[in-house]
Amino acid sequence: MGLLSHSKHEPQSRAQLVFGAVTLCLAAAASGCSEQSVDTEEASSIPPGPGLSIPLVRGPFQNDGATPWYAQMGIGTPAQTLKIAIDTGSNFVWVTSTLCETSPEGCNHFGGDEFDYAASSTFQWDGDHPDKTVGFGPWGNMVVQRGQDTFHFGNGVASESTMYLAKEYAGEQFTELDWDGGIGLPSGSDTVEEGFPFLFKELMDQGVVSREMPFLAFHADPATKTGTVTMGRLDPNVIDPQAYLFLPWRQYSSGKDLWATPLKSMKVGDQELASDISFSLDSGSSRFKGDVAILKEAFALTSETSDTVTIEVGETSSGDVGVLQIPAEIYNVGIEEGPGKGESISQFAPLEGLEGLVLVGSVLMDHLYTVFEYEVMESANGYVLSPVGMWIFNKKGDYPVIQNRQSQSASIFKAQ
Repeated sequence: MGLLSHSKHEPQSRAQLVFGAVTLCLAAAASGCSEQSVDTEEASSIPPGPGLSIPLVRGPFQNDGATPWYAQMGIGTPAQTLKIAIDTGSNFVWVTSTLCETSPEGCNHFGGDEFDYAASSTFQWDGDHPDKTVGFGPWGNMVVQRGQDTFHFGNGVASESTMYLAKEYAGEQFTELDWDGGIGLPSGSDTVEEGFPFLFKELMDQGVVSREMPFLAFHADPATKTGTVTMGRLDPNVIDPQAYLFLPWRQYSSGKDLWATPLKSMKVGDQELASDISFSLDSGSSRFKGDVAILKEAFALTSETSDTVTIEVGETSSGDVGVLQIPAEIYNVGIEEGPGKGESISQFAPLEGLEGLVLVGSVLMDHLYTVFEYEVMESANGYVLSPVGMWIFNKKGDYPVIQNRQSQSASIFKAQ
């Protein structure tokens, strides 16, 4: 889904909510992660550090633009297991709830489960909890009320969180949604939805994640339909240590809490569709989406020709422009449920309101190991996080999306 953000404000809490198909690296002061020499043998021998691992499950791929990946997460006391997406394109927490049973429209979705707040001994309403309408872009609106309860992340780790309890939503895209709710992972402290805690800080406070290791990593295996979200650790065993790029963060536009970076060029075959725009990785999304003119043309060309898509984005440690090659085997995806079931459809779609942006989720991220890097600073009110950029790595045994090869391994593995 992704792209769900609301009012900007001074942060209510000084941590960063970070989970899903992506990783975070701590930048030392304001300088970011510098490229230091790490040979291949050293990188591959680094043992996984302490932290938290959350298993991911892949639901059926549907042609709705939302990721099929989710965590089976416990909410409340006793814990009720629901399908929760980890969404870097959102800045709040929400869950489908039994409030839906009080609404004529209800909450019809493929995931099928609801949080029964009345059955949880730890649930509390947030004040008078009036109805509120939350916009989900082209999907439509969701009517919610706000409450609080415990989220269980596994291995005895739990944290209190404010959340929106869905009361009503409708539309074809919601009907195809594989999951029951989402945890938002915005790009910085100043983009967290007002009144919501910064859950990454809560896990730091518990000692689950070291402040020296604020990493969030996504590794997905579409073949087995399993993946892992790791917090506070990286896994050097799944990557090609010389095939990686750093994508420096650049704000897309005011009020957009996206993980965006400059895109130099995008081509289908030899035909250039875009230059000098923005590019974003969004773990709550699946397909390529964004600028209407660019994505319409991309869909038409890829549907007609099946030519390779080439994107120039990011940079190597020596300053060379990064090159991604995305063949038809990646962007043509078989639809497993919902409208179009049984068809193979090119995953490029226009999205109003995102001029000058190309965004993509699991269609590309399934073939990469992705790392989001934060700068962590302290203030009188606690930690403040801001985005430094994203690291992407080719995965062992997968298609080599990244065409660049580097003589040194990425410096972020030196932190372990």
